[in-house]
Amino acid sequence: MAFCPRCGVQLDNDVRFCPLDGTPIPLLEGDSTQTLAPWPAADPLAKKYLSAAEVRDRVLIILSGLILLPIFIVLAVDFYTTGGSEGGSLSWSLTVSWILICSFLYLLFGFNLYHAFLPVTLSYVGITAALLIGLDFLDVHEDWFFNLGLPILLALGIILVMNYLFILKTRRKGYNVFGSITVSIAVFLLTLDALIMVYLRGRILFSWSLLTSFALFPIALYFFLLHYGLRRNLDLGRTFHF
Repeated sequence: MAFCPRCGVQLDNDVRFCPLDGTPIPLLEGDSTQTLAPWPAADPLAKKYLSAAEVRDRVLIILSGLILLPIFIVLAVDFYTTGGSEGGSLSWSLTVSWILICSFLYLLFGFNLYHAFLPVTLSYVGITAALLIGLDFLDVHEDWFFNLGLPILLALGIILVMNYLFILKTRRKGYNVFGSITVSIAVFLLTLDALIMVYLRGRILFSWSLLTSFALFPIALYFFLLHYGLRRNLDLGRTFHF
């Protein structure tokens, strides 16, 4: 007795082609009770599911379109509202377009490097630098990148690297990762507030960052207590490849 290797239908020994799908049936040697295949190698009627990588690629394409298509719209609106073919120009749409392009880069690097903390962090710092430089270049009223944008970017890079090194050196990674991230956010907000005050008033002052930091530090303390005090089990190392 033979079986079709493709669809699995039972066949007579003298059948050379499957009557259902036309698959060639090889000759059987020896015992006539030998079977070619008790079931098909692959069910042609089975529903096919997308892999995680395929789903991620399709979502990336959809989101990229939602981000990049408005660029052409705002450029066209800006050009035609300022005269069109009779002398139209581009002004505010350049700033919007640059922000959308950088948003696309954030999305692209995030989707492709989401498992690698340090590469995605460094790429985000670089994209942020490009974003700030572009906004400063497009701002015709005042140059602020080197006096304000660059110090903020350097402070952000230092805090992110220090946070990454802490996570990397920690043997057991769990709630302490969330605590470290929360502390880093609080420190960055304090630094951001201080740098803005230095730029505006010429001296270090703290205003809104004190309130946000007072709210974030207890949350960080709670995460560290869960991890080191209560020893709640949570392994993030395998998920994010720290």
